[in-house]
Amino acid sequence: MRIAYLAPFDLTEAAGHVAHVVGTLRDLVRRGESITLYAAGCPPDLQACLRFRRVPTLGWSGLTSVAFGAAVAAMLARELGEIDLVYTRHFKSVTLPLGVARTYGCPTIVEVNASFENERRIRDIGWLAWQLEASDEWATFRLASATVVVTTAIEREVTRRYHPSGKVVVVEN
Repeated sequence: MRIAYLAPFDLTEAAGHVAHVVGTLRDLVRRGESITLYAAGCPPDLQACLRFRRVPTLGWSGLTSVAFGAAVAAMLARELGEIDLVYTRHFKSVTLPLGVARTYGCPTIVEVNASFENERRIRDIGWLAWQLEASDEWATFRLASATVVVTTAIEREVTRRYHPSGKVVVVEN
């Protein structure tokens, strides 16, 4: 299967979310899947076994996910004939590439690794930003063909808020 994997960060950094994505990519490659990675950076050993599409980043974190989503949407529009599935970590503005994929009839999977409500409480983002993020999440899960979550608690949150249709699957880390 030809999979476009969207990771809105640099996979050469040392961080837990990076290790999770790199591990997932290695497993997919080992299974024989054909991967095109869209990210800010990719470890050299992975570049040897998948197609890497460098996505430009911005220095200000407030716009990074918006710029990533817009850039990937444009890249996907040119390459969707070569892709069978779009798999993405959840990020703000993922609706842009998901919308492009859906327009071209390409199935999408969104992976969720943390509670949205807890993340917003930790960041203390304020009422307006909370509403904007919740609206973006609602659109994201309406565009997604399916959602993968890493805990049953996140499954309950996503199902309660976004997916009453049962398009949520738990795959624990």
